[in-house]
Amino acid sequence: MEAAPGCNRLGMGSGPDSVSERTERVALFGKKKKGDEGEAEGSADAEVEQLDVGTLQVQPDKARQFFDRAKAIEQTGQNEYALTLWIGGLRLDPNHEPAMEKVVGLASLVSQKNKGKPTKDSLAATQGGKAEHKVINKWLDALVRWGAKLNDPIAAVRACELAGKLSLGEQTYWIGEKALRIALNDKKPSKELLVKLMDAFSKVGAFDLAVQAGDAAVRLDPADGPLSAEVRNMSAQATMSRGGFDQTGEKGGFRANVKDADKQRQLEEGERLVKTDEVKDRLVNEAEKQFQERPDDMPSMQQLVRRLLERGRPEDEERAKKLLMRAYEQTKQFGFRLEAGKIHLRIAARTLEQYRLNAEAKPDDAAAVGKYKEARTKFLQMEVSELKATVAEYPTDLRYKYELGRRYYSLELYNEAIPLLQDAASDSKVRARALGMLARSFKEIDFVDEAVQTFRDAVEAHPIPDDETGMDLRYGLMESLRAKAEEEQELEAAKEAEKIASSIAIKQIDFRDIRDQRVSLKELVRTLRDSG
Repeated sequence: MEAAPGCNRLGMGSGPDSVSERTERVALFGKKKKGDEGEAEGSADAEVEQLDVGTLQVQPDKARQFFDRAKAIEQTGQNEYALTLWIGGLRLDPNHEPAMEKVVGLASLVSQKNKGKPTKDSLAATQGGKAEHKVINKWLDALVRWGAKLNDPIAAVRACELAGKLSLGEQTYWIGEKALRIALNDKKPSKELLVKLMDAFSKVGAFDLAVQAGDAAVRLDPADGPLSAEVRNMSAQATMSRGGFDQTGEKGGFRANVKDADKQRQLEEGERLVKTDEVKDRLVNEAEKQFQERPDDMPSMQQLVRRLLERGRPEDEERAKKLLMRAYEQTKQFGFRLEAGKIHLRIAARTLEQYRLNAEAKPDDAAAVGKYKEARTKFLQMEVSELKATVAEYPTDLRYKYELGRRYYSLELYNEAIPLLQDAASDSKVRARALGMLARSFKEIDFVDEAVQTFRDAVEAHPIPDDETGMDLRYGLMESLRAKAEEEQELEAAKEAEKIASSIAIKQIDFRDIRDQRVSLKELVRTLRDSG
């Protein structure tokens, strides 16, 4: 289960600042002559180094006014104005992670209409406030510039680095996960960028991610002995943090919590992978007691939700869902709403599975088959509803756009699926699958030329041509070429389709109906050649 925004996903405190221990590092953003804008930027970054966001006078109530107004304006389609309002609120409450995500998402949308560049108004909005907001403004500026170039590793790392220097743990984690993926997918990955990410992760205690970034940097420069040693030390720190051996707060920490044998037992039982029913009951009761003592404490609520789901009774799932929705209504942190939706779908999926089993057991029973089809459609519609809300909240997370596009495709809503799949194809992790589904959607609405070209792109994007997905994409290209040949009486398209059918048959003769396809395509080529 993904951690909810606003909750400490890291589960640990800030780590040692390895930057001060390292004497030789190449500057990421270069040096500029004295007197130019680079000097001011460097000075502001020095201020950021010394400032913890906790020392700022955060004003969540005033920020909420900006956020509420931004939501209302966004509904009218005035994205640039809404962006400036989200920025204004985030300046007053930089801890508000959903606002940060809105800034990045809207900056991306607004820049698309400005030749891929941030607008003057959006950049101007990142400046202002009181003197104490100067360092926050640097971060806001970085967010807007990253939003304008979401796949730019330098912009992504810059936003992550500033969040880390401001001790914004969740924000650093959210940005950093994406920045790390972007940096690693770059044509020429940069060691310096990866080191910057490693340092940012380390600052907020995200040692697992710090090790990933550090390992990648070492692979680029195996001769850097000091860096290798630092990564090894950080790997040990990551292990300690996962085990809970480090202090995770002034009043907390693993050692501070283990004060008696009863507490020790609770911790040990909680960490077991396999728990007896008795242990599950005890853990639920203990979590319930802590929650009743602190009903507005989000970590206590999350612990109770975790224990209820672990036990997994139907009433436990319903209770967990209600607790998460209550937390969402209290905090407006969408992550709680997201987790509640997952539980809702999990419950519905079990009901759907029963309909499926009944239909498979009685394949000749039209009523049983019909109920399953109806239940499946309703389930897909439920998924669409949940995913639409998630995409609206996290417009820059392409995973959710891909999943929503996939559901629309399954519901045969191809026009709704196409723009989502087009966006999702920018994510290298799902590019081939998104392009394949996009091509099929084009084919279903009789955009044959678009289907052919998109299938070509999908085949090229998939690294293994002869696995199941590769075969499926080539088969789709073959079908689209055949449709083009028949519709336009085009011999070359038929010949290419026949060639693809032959290549599939050579690799896997029993793949779908490839035998019949090969024979019929040969006949189509002969017919078109004779008619020409």
